[in-house]
Amino acid sequence: RTVRQVVDEMMAAKRMANLSKVHLKDLECRLNRFANAFQMNISGVSGSLIQTWIDAMSGSGRTKLNYLRVIAALLKFAIKRKYLPKDAVEEIEAVQQAKEDNGEIEIFTPEEMNEILTAARPEMVPWLGIRGFAGLRSAEIQRLDWSEVNLTERHIEIKASKSKTAARRLVPITDNLSSWL
Repeated sequence: RTVRQVVDEMMAAKRMANLSKVHLKDLECRLNRFANAFQMNISGVSGSLIQTWIDAMSGSGRTKLNYLRVIAALLKFAIKRKYLPKDAVEEIEAVQQAKEDNGEIEIFTPEEMNEILTAARPEMVPWLGIRGFAGLRSAEIQRLDWSEVNLTERHIEIKASKSKTAARRLVPITDNLSSWL
């Protein structure tokens, strides 16, 4: 099987598993780039070829680690489908992982948040406010239904099915957020 064929099979399987659209788009983007670079039989993909490709890639250490994670998933998928021997996973383990860039997390001052929210289009204010004051992940906000925002009891329910960690949680609505919502 070619890398492209295995990528297409894996994407079809992931779509059938009902993964989120955001996750599917990320997988598809990374796997398509990999398949375009490796137009060969999947059995010809070696750790040294992957290392050369990753090293030549422009992008942050986090980006390179994300590609490596997706490539590892592809090889494991190919092993499960018997397109590769079980020891093929050693090829990905041999790739030296890029160092993750640990940039400082910046926090907006109250004045900066006020400026951002005041300048934003009205339909963006709730999204920006929840992101800025409640700390929800972008994907969680995209999946959020307004029925899960309880202004009376002052919390946002993140259902397990919509959470990255698959755990339900209640996020408090602070005074700042309440005033912007």
